[in-house]
Amino acid sequence: MAGIMAHRRAADWGVTRHRYVHTFHLHHTAKIATEGEGLITEVHRSPVPQDAWHFGSGFLSGRSIPIITYHRRRGEYGRSVVPIDDAGDAEEAA
Repeated sequence: MAGIMAHRRAADWGVTRHRYVHTFHLHHTAKIATEGEGLITEVHRSPVPQDAWHFGSGFLSGRSIPIITYHRRRGEYGRSVVPIDDAGDAEEAA
């Protein structure tokens, strides 16, 4: 990813000090972050509803969206996570 970013946006790459890539794929909670090639990459929990295959396979993961605030010169400034409740979960809680 770093090479693609540096190639496609060379001017932006050259003037930035903090570079981040966020992907959403995991169907479980895990801390996966790498720092390499001038880039911080994080993989986050999938925010999409579970499909039939994952449900049938017994995956029980939740969903969430990270909220990350960045400072122009200092990089990451703060973060929190917002859980996404499924409709059935809201009814059970009531």
